[in-house]
Amino acid sequence: MKPIISILTATYNRSKLLQRAWQSIYEQTYQNWEWIIIDDGSNDDTFEVIKPALQTKKVRYLWHSNQKQPLSLNVGLQLAIGKYISILDSDDEYLPEHLQKRLTIIEKNPAIDIIEGGLEIIGNPYVPDKNNIHKKIHIDECVAGGTFFGKIEVFKDLEGFRNLEYASDADFLERAKQKNYQILKTNEKTYRYYRDSNDSICNQMLQN
Repeated sequence: MKPIISILTATYNRSKLLQRAWQSIYEQTYQNWEWIIIDDGSNDDTFEVIKPALQTKKVRYLWHSNQKQPLSLNVGLQLAIGKYISILDSDDEYLPEHLQKRLTIIEKNPAIDIIEGGLEIIGNPYVPDKNNIHKKIHIDECVAGGTFFGKIEVFKDLEGFRNLEYASDADFLERAKQKNYQILKTNEKTYRYYRDSNDSICNQMLQN
């Protein structure tokens, strides 16, 4: 039986962009997934946009008061029933073979616990350095949490993401390494990372 992949998306006032993420999930070549949308206190029409997707049992939606992305993803993690966790930021999208290619890598190499990387960048490729937010570095030198794909037991053992202002994804991988989990950075560019959203965490940091 094909394993279920739990896709987690935390969103806040992204109703105009969610359709793109949604469409990319439905166009996946691998279709045994569930999509868990954690609405982090949106006051726009996010629910109305996503409502048609809720007609299928493969999609779940939860609204809660604003708690920021890391804690919202942790809520989704607690709800997940899949063997694997995949993250999708609400302003990004998967290319059609994203899930299949990552699943193939991890099942052919069972020692691997987490896959990250593989970005196709749209827009400015430079982001704040987590060690010095006033310094810009290329995204290829960073960790992008949206690209994470891994075993659910690893995410749960690490208790998900810590509620940091910035770079909770890099912190997650550092803690995984400390526990000797095996991490692969893939060159398969199947995750389309948009840097043109003014309200993205990276862009907000650059504006400060």
